[in-house]
Amino acid sequence: ALAAFAQNRFQPSDRLRVTPGLRLEYFRYDRHILRTRVRREVRDSTGAVIGVTRVPEDVNIRNGDGLFEVIPGVGVSWFASDRASFFVGVHRGFAPPRVKDALIYEDDTLPPGARVGDPVSLHLDAERSWNLELGTRSQPLAGVFLEATLFYLDFSNQIIEPSLSSGSVAQAAHANQGETE
Repeated sequence: ALAAFAQNRFQPSDRLRVTPGLRLEYFRYDRHILRTRVRREVRDSTGAVIGVTRVPEDVNIRNGDGLFEVIPGVGVSWFASDRASFFVGVHRGFAPPRVKDALIYEDDTLPPGARVGDPVSLHLDAERSWNLELGTRSQPLAGVFLEATLFYLDFSNQIIEPSLSSGSVAQAAHANQGETE
């Protein structure tokens, strides 16, 4: 991963501060599987399939993917007095997909001796959201500090893990699920 950011605080008055920022991120991921359980057909002497095994095997399978993201944000603080301030922020949320979720081994049943295929990229997009915060900080008395913040997260893409409790199988793939609040 490579990341860079820049931000600057502007102070138009003694009571107002505005801090815009920008982060750039490049994320490249690879998955290299050296040993995994492989589902194989079991055949009798005539070649007829009589069952399936799933035993660990040494393999050498790999794949990769990557993404680039521009992540802006801005925060504004207003100091109503020496003991009270208000703030608001709008920031882009970003989280790349986990490698173990984004590159999966397709668990097909293979005939004896067949090569295990490379992991398949699910082409998961990064999780992206707009995150808003609104809050206040105060010190009503010496030694007493109060802070309250409201948060709102609006995902344009959220990656959802399949639920085993809802009947999903263990090898079920994660998926881009779209909007979530």
